[in-house]
Amino acid sequence: MKTKEAGTVCTLTAVGTKGVAEATKVTVLADAAGTDYTGVNLNASKSSSTNQNISWLSGLSTGGKAVAQYRVKGADAWQTAEGNCTLTGFSTSGQAAYVNTIQLTGLTAGTDYEFQVGDGSTWSELHTTSARAPLRRTPRPSSSWVTRR
Repeated sequence: MKTKEAGTVCTLTAVGTKGVAEATKVTVLADAAGTDYTGVNLNASKSSSTNQNISWLSGLSTGGKAVAQYRVKGADAWQTAEGNCTLTGFSTSGQAAYVNTIQLTGLTAGTDYEFQVGDGSTWSELHTTSARAPLRRTPRPSSSWVTRR
């Protein structure tokens, strides 16, 4: 396949087994992230005391694989988790990137962690997060607490 410049419009034609051809126009998208792992975000999680959701963008040449390695801050041993990687085209910018999501599970509440994201062989810079201690709920007053006049 020949390399095309970003923004080039091409017509792709496929011929089925019965000889019927279908064509569609596509636009070549630019690589939005290159070889970097960008836009690393910590996302809300239902169980934030034991889980952490992470998302990031990666370039088209990064392998299309979502992996995180994490450890208790200051520890030596890394744990590894795999997530989802979706190739996404951004029509307004004419660029494309992999959108990666992963959930770290089994974290210990009240503990600080450090993590890196990547494709399993190359990694982002080091990031940190904390598994928050669960919130304590204050009991609601029962109807017997309410005084009526």
